[in-house]
Amino acid sequence: TQLDVQYVEQTMAVKKIAVYGKVTTELMADIPQLISYIETNLMRRMDIVLEDQLFSGNGVGDNLKGLETYATAFSAGALAGTIPSANEFDVLEAIALQVKLAFGEASAVFIHPSTMATMKLIKDDVGRPVWKDYVTIDGSMRVSGMKIVETTAVTAGDFLGGDLKVAHVL
Repeated sequence: TQLDVQYVEQTMAVKKIAVYGKVTTELMADIPQLISYIETNLMRRMDIVLEDQLFSGNGVGDNLKGLETYATAFSAGALAGTIPSANEFDVLEAIALQVKLAFGEASAVFIHPSTMATMKLIKDDVGRPVWKDYVTIDGSMRVSGMKIVETTAVTAGDFLGGDLKVAHVL
């Protein structure tokens, strides 16, 4: 069978994300201290704002258009209602299946730290933590090929992930 991919050219205006902080005249006089303030405090603020925009930006004004606006809604498909005592790891497996059925390659999933903490408390029938089965040799966690990334940019209890090579950020 022939597979056809349709490309649609799109453009988007460049957006500038800015953060600010108060600086005293004493700090302005001490250049090394000012540089340290920028590198630690302001850059950390920038990382938080940028991460929030990359996930949930609505594209209005100076806001980026985040992943949530592009993401396909979750559908358990053939797995719906078939997994007894389903837990978060089962949901991740269903997410990976949805991506594979759409001819994608499930690469990462973003999870809120409190959801990850809940997942780390799931035990098997003998009382062993299930999450340890998903730890790779480099110390990261992967479920069905998806690297698990903890972030507060995702609402607790929600997952956002799939084939992330389709997301391009310049």
